[in-house]
Amino acid sequence: MRTSRHDSNRPKLYSAPRRFDLATMLVVTTAYAVLFACMKALNFDVVPFAIIAGFITFVGVAQSLLNHWHRPRLVSCLTGVFVYAAFVVWKYIEAGRNPYFGTMVYGLILSGAFMGYFCGLLVGGVFLISEFLRTTLLGSAPSQEHEQEYAPEESPWTHDEQS
Repeated sequence: MRTSRHDSNRPKLYSAPRRFDLATMLVVTTAYAVLFACMKALNFDVVPFAIIAGFITFVGVAQSLLNHWHRPRLVSCLTGVFVYAAFVVWKYIEAGRNPYFGTMVYGLILSGAFMGYFCGLLVGGVFLISEFLRTTLLGSAPSQEHEQEYAPEESPWTHDEQS
C-alpha cells in the first residue's frame, strides 16, 4: 500500500471523477434539469442557454480529464481562461481590428478565471451531493477496493510490471 502526501488530514476536494456510478449520473442529470428549468423560467434565449450549459460541461470535463493534477479549482480557472481567451480571439477575427483588444483580453481572461472557478465550485458541489446521497441515503460508502483502484496517484497509462 502506498502512502502519499494526499493522505493527510486535508479536507476532500470534490471534482468530476473519471467514472460515474448510477447515483452520480442521476445527480448530474438532476443538476442539469434544475439549471435548464431556471434558465427557461428566466426566459433565456437559445444562445446564452447553450453557452452557459456548454461552459459548465467544459469545466466538468476538464476536471475529469486533468484529475491527476490534484487541483480541481486550478483546472477550473485555467479552463475558464482558455475558453474566454478563445472567445476573445474569435471576436477579434470576427470584428477585425479593435482598438480595445488589449483591454478585452485582460478583462475577459480575468473574468474567465473567476467564472471557471465558480463553475468548478458548482461541479464540485454536484459531486458532493452525489457522495452525500450515496453514503447517507443509500447507505453504501465507497469501498476501499474502489478507492484503491482509482487512487489519484495512479495513472491508467502507466503499469508497474511485477514478476
